[in-house]
Amino acid sequence: GEPLFVATRQPGAGTGAALQGELIGEPRAYSRSVSGKLRRQSTSVDSGLRAIGGDYSQAAYGVGMEISIK
Repeated sequence: GEPLFVATRQPGAGTGAALQGELIGEPRAYSRSVSGKLRRQSTSVDSGLRAIGGDYSQAAYGVGMEISIK
């Protein structure tokens, strides 16, 4: 399979520099600090999500379609 996260850029100078990559094909930026401000995406709406952490070495995801509930 393909990895969930693919890094697309290494951090610049400084300890608070953001790393960039793609999570399941969606662009993401992350750093050691947590902030609601999006650096390069000024037109994006703040979702309120601040951090997700964990060990993703065995992570998996799936999509369910056409699920009926009776």
